[in-house]
Amino acid sequence: TALDFSPTLLDELRETLLQIDRHEGLGLADKVTLVKEDIRHFSSHLPRPVELVVCMGDTLAHLEDVEQVQELLAMAKDALEPGGRLLLSFRDQSRELTGADRFLALRSEPDRLHTVFLEYTPTHITVYDLFHCQHEEGWELSKSAFRKVRLTRDGVREVLEGLGMSLVHDSMERGMVWMEAQVAR
Repeated sequence: TALDFSPTLLDELRETLLQIDRHEGLGLADKVTLVKEDIRHFSSHLPRPVELVVCMGDTLAHLEDVEQVQELLAMAKDALEPGGRLLLSFRDQSRELTGADRFLALRSEPDRLHTVFLEYTPTHITVYDLFHCQHEEGWELSKSAFRKVRLTRDGVREVLEGLGMSLVHDSMERGMVWMEAQVAR
């Protein structure tokens, strides 16, 4: 079961599964159920306890606050069968960027530039997206902003251990945290 609130991302996943099936013949498109839903309601789409729950990328950081992150991790633990595992990845935000370091170039192509500016509070980060796109008339700027929960490696580790899960893997590479936690057998 793959769950996301974005129809665009679900369509991309469906197309990826179909491409894999065309090349590998695994029948994944028929085996994976795609569900448009808020991640906070994922457990209602599971037919039984599962052996694996995966939450990758910046998904956790897009929840409203640390309490929602804690609730989601508790739901994930409850959805797992004995010995089941939870895989997580998220960006560690324990170190606050300052000054000009808060500007990050995310994408640079001849006709598109994507830059972000980060604004920190103790519990959240506001991400300001700046998109420059070149058209026949010249460059056009579009802007948007959104808030993310400020997650730390130590904070998530404490939540998982507080839930009684044991960490099987805990590493960080270039600010991205990778954790694997297991429910007792």
